[in-house]
Amino acid sequence: MGSEAPVRIDAVANAEPSALPAAEAVFSELTGSSILIVDDSRLSRNLIRSAFAKAGYANVRQAADGVQALAEVALQCPDLVIVDLHMPEMDGFEVCRRLRAAPQTARLPILVHSSIDKPTDIAAVFAAGASDLLRKPVELPELLARAHSHLERWRFEQHLVAYRSRIDRELAAARRLQANIVPSEAELQEVAASTGLMIHGMVEPSAEIGGDIWGINRIDARRVTVFAADITGHGIVSAINAFRVHTLLQTGNFDLSDPAAALMKINAGLCRTLETGEFATFIVGTLDLETNDFVYATAGSPPPIIGDLKRPVARVCDARGLPVGLSPAATYENRHTVLAPGEFLMLYSDALTDLRMQDGEAMGWDRLCQTVAGIPRSYGAAATFERVWDRLRTSVPWPLPDDLTIAMIGRPPAKEGSQ
Repeated sequence: MGSEAPVRIDAVANAEPSALPAAEAVFSELTGSSILIVDDSRLSRNLIRSAFAKAGYANVRQAADGVQALAEVALQCPDLVIVDLHMPEMDGFEVCRRLRAAPQTARLPILVHSSIDKPTDIAAVFAAGASDLLRKPVELPELLARAHSHLERWRFEQHLVAYRSRIDRELAAARRLQANIVPSEAELQEVAASTGLMIHGMVEPSAEIGGDIWGINRIDARRVTVFAADITGHGIVSAINAFRVHTLLQTGNFDLSDPAAALMKINAGLCRTLETGEFATFIVGTLDLETNDFVYATAGSPPPIIGDLKRPVARVCDARGLPVGLSPAATYENRHTVLAPGEFLMLYSDALTDLRMQDGEAMGWDRLCQTVAGIPRSYGAAATFERVWDRLRTSVPWPLPDDLTIAMIGRPPAKEGSQ
């Protein structure tokens, strides 16, 4: 080891096992850990190995230099590396750098022992990637105590990594399930082909999963129903409640041609299933493609906006009503407006109108209407519809502060016919 001082022999050789720091109690949960001792001195390696053996560690390997150490790591990644700083072939600095450069060992505990004492040399050790530094001659009880501390941290990190990996898999599965309760692109194309409508929709949660849903379906040959719901909160709880809402809609036998009556039944069902303080904003509407009548009812949702595909105008429709799930006594009423050929309907969650503009103010309904109306109308109905959609979709800042839903249903002008 050149000028490096040896490990203190008397620290272990003349000590009773009980003199080691908590040899059986403190280390009992960590004795299955894998430890790699890297030192060009066989005596030092054996002394350190003996200390760990007396503490109950059975999986202790040795390497005589840095090259051999990296080969051992490649065979089996240890839980702790104890490395001498000055060795032939490859020194401890390079061992640290190589281990930190590999993803599998980037956070592996590395305990360096050396006789260096200059602040610049000590800083270089940690800059190379060492987790800790022990001055020689090494006191083995201190070495065991520090090893225990690093192994405990490493095990805790491994548990966290495994836990996060499991949570990520479960959230990914939940997000796939959630994607199945909103219209797919194929389903939207099917409705569009059978009705002549132009349709776009998106649901983007602010976390891995969220509580927004929407849907569109044909009732019969001339009528289409559309809904959007924003469940209070974010994340897992709101996602679970979104599944509850979806199940209720699928099994509740609602007459969506009467939106107010549908909201009454939805409210009654959610008042029974949601916890106190949980609720959902809702809009349900039915469009008659022959009469152009759009009948809708709202429950705390943002008001629908109707834009024109030929003229730079947009209007905000009336919207009132208590969110569903708060009170069994809540009542709702049907409202009527016209969605004529050449116009489009936009439903959205309040995440859109709550967006902060450059002046610090929220977008709000007025600015949203200005944004919708401000798209040039010289492209033709279909192109205008796409440009409005792109403007809305790309104006959203990331990451989202709240779950976001936008749904657009456009009607081609009469002279363009069905698409």
